[in-house]
Amino acid sequence: MEIKVKKRDQSLENFEPEKVSRVAAAAGLNKEKAEAVSQNVARWIKDLNQSVVDSSQIRDKVIEELKQKDGFAANLYTWYEKTKQKA
Repeated sequence: MEIKVKKRDQSLENFEPEKVSRVAAAAGLNKEKAEAVSQNVARWIKDLNQSVVDSSQIRDKVIEELKQKDGFAANLYTWYEKTKQKA
């Protein structure tokens, strides 16, 4: 089943695990940990068994996974998300 992500502007796009890996790496995780976060998020989304998942749900799951891997990376990602929302 192809999974769509509903963004804040209500548009839909395909879920791409690579994006999760990129943001996890940008937050400071090494490649191996970033891939693990991506895999865990992708598995969680699959387990939801929904065709559309809200981007805010994915963001919350990414933060949860980052906290388990590296608290500093989780804080950096959270800060980035807050500054992005104001723009």
